[in-house]
Amino acid sequence: MTLWKKRCVLKEYKWIADRCGTCEEKDIDSIIGEYSLEKADRIAFHSNELGVKARIENLRWLLELRVFEEDRELRFLRHTLGGEFAWRVAQDKFDDENTYSFPEEHLLDRTKRPIDGNYYKSTAGGVYELPRRGYKKVLLVNYFTFDEETGNLQFADFRIKGFSY
Repeated sequence: MTLWKKRCVLKEYKWIADRCGTCEEKDIDSIIGEYSLEKADRIAFHSNELGVKARIENLRWLLELRVFEEDRELRFLRHTLGGEFAWRVAQDKFDDENTYSFPEEHLLDRTKRPIDGNYYKSTAGGVYELPRRGYKKVLLVNYFTFDEETGNLQFADFRIKGFSY
């Protein structure tokens, strides 16, 4: 089943695995299924909330969805409600002297104890959900490219690898 429509401009990056493209809201579950990520962790950024849910019920307000395992991430992103999503699969499988990846751990800004279930409050007052209780860090992989012309190392992308205690 081919659900991508347009040529992927991200394909030039070595960490973009297989394919990338654009899709409509209704195609998201099918693409997740194509990559066998139905049981992977998810972070959903809606225009009205941030959450980590097994199923995303209200696609109407969804702006970004990251579906991830330790070695790969499927990301859907759109800039306007009702628009198409651009999507890509990032994976640490590349052999390119001009591409670099660096792991990083970020401490989560949260209360020590959940306020309800897996919901935590940030020091700024926002509330967000974590996939499991007690996580203290989010694990990221940052991707950089090296421009031989200018000699600059440039940040290009990142993916979520998981969470840690």
